[in-house]
Amino acid sequence: MCHKFAYCYIQAQLSTGDIEWDKTTQGWILSAFYLGFGSTQALGGILAGRYGGKLVLFLGQVILTIATILTPVAARFVKTFFISSSDDIAI
Repeated sequence: MCHKFAYCYIQAQLSTGDIEWDKTTQGWILSAFYLGFGSTQALGGILAGRYGGKLVLFLGQVILTIATILTPVAARFVKTFFISSSDDIAI
């Protein structure tokens, strides 16, 4: 029995996913996200020093928006593309 409604709701949402991935695939997806996150931090810093922070932040948000829109499609059809879009989300 759940004592906190939000916690129960989150657990219910997590357990009723419609995409079933094995542990290896989940590991690849998480690894892609964290590697993409780390690499884009360094690249973003270099580009911000060269072109200015506003432009880099704007372009990062545009890429993030496109990657977020494509994520559900990628998750259903192509695992390799989903892993590469996880890298883009880390921007």
